[in-house]
Amino acid sequence: MSKVQLYVYEVTKGLAAQLSTALLGRYIPGVWHTAIVCYGMEYFFGSGGIENIHPGTTIVGRPDEIIELGETQITNEEFHEYLCNIGDNHFRPEKYHLFEHNCNTFSNEIAQFLTGRSIPSYILDLPNDVATTPMGAMLKTFMDGFGSPVGGRADHASRNFSRPQQAYTPAPSQPQRVQEASDKRCSPAASSPIIFRFQASECCKKLPELFAVDKEKLSLIESVVEGGKRHGYKTADVFQALYTVFDYLEQNNSTERFLLFIDLLSMVTVQNDCDVFKLTEGKELLDRVLKLLRVSESESAVIPNFLKLAANLYSEKERRDMFIAGNSFLSSDINKSCMAYCIESLTGENKFKEVESIAVSFAFNISLSEVSEETALELASALLHWISSAERGSETGKRCISALRNLAKSNDQITDLAAMTVDSDLLA
Repeated sequence: MSKVQLYVYEVTKGLAAQLSTALLGRYIPGVWHTAIVCYGMEYFFGSGGIENIHPGTTIVGRPDEIIELGETQITNEEFHEYLCNIGDNHFRPEKYHLFEHNCNTFSNEIAQFLTGRSIPSYILDLPNDVATTPMGAMLKTFMDGFGSPVGGRADHASRNFSRPQQAYTPAPSQPQRVQEASDKRCSPAASSPIIFRFQASECCKKLPELFAVDKEKLSLIESVVEGGKRHGYKTADVFQALYTVFDYLEQNNSTERFLLFIDLLSMVTVQNDCDVFKLTEGKELLDRVLKLLRVSESESAVIPNFLKLAANLYSEKERRDMFIAGNSFLSSDINKSCMAYCIESLTGENKFKEVESIAVSFAFNISLSEVSEETALELASALLHWISSAERGSETGKRCISALRNLAKSNDQITDLAAMTVDSDLLA
């Protein structure tokens, strides 16, 4: 006997609820990925076929909701034999379809097999609800053949039931769709990334006024942001100095302090001899900054500066690729947050409308590296939304079109989307 649970994940992390009305013409509360948990393992279906993994360790992190489906009398061996049978038939990898035969189709069938119960209708009905909208019908055509948004983590064992008798092997460290697509895509066009520069001397004058912390640590930060006047400093020491300042900010938060600290981080990112943010500790600091930003009363005021920081973070190729690949939960969460602020700014249906040009610069930097098909389409949709009412001859307009052209190399459906939403020669 085993308890059977449905793990429910909202894979857009709130973006669907925020953007669905503007993009689809109707409110969509979330985009759901589901999996069945039983016998101590989590089972799901994607473009790699049927797989299992330790519960809650897929690339999408912890579930947003756990629904109890009951208990099953079917043995683990009988269940695995059943999975191998369906994994060789209608749940083979090539049978995966984002709208019509996906993870939720699988979860519903498994739930009925194990307990006789179905999964909630609001999850099963979502693809049809989206497809009935004009934009949804178009996206359905564009997204046919897209892979699952979920993959296992490299540090946990995973089994694929589409290949009978296969031994347990490590799951890929990133979604399978990214690995497969990288073999067939062209590299984005070479171009210089956008870097935001600041008046370091002005920032350094304010630093001791706003942060009553160790003067030696402040001096070290000043040396770094002013262009490395003192060489030979250790990256770990710079990180500790930044952490000391951030600890003070957490205890004495104000808009002025928050703005200055974000600007300091932006300046540090462009000092290549001191790349704090390739360290796990550096990513942890960024994660704490984001958490503070989300609950801060000064969020609206800080967003422009944060997007400049995001653009600078993505201006260096190795660091940009690290965040885009989401090779750790921290990298993945930071990337999703940067993307969310960018898209909210570009769609213009929110309080971040005034930072559109900065968001375009961030999107342009992302476009300089290979991205997944979903990311390319998501960013391109936001950029097309913005360019439809913007001046294309402006510097920002030209940058937006360049970003769209780069993204189209990651997803050839973007050209068709541009033709349907703007005009046919935009990406020519």
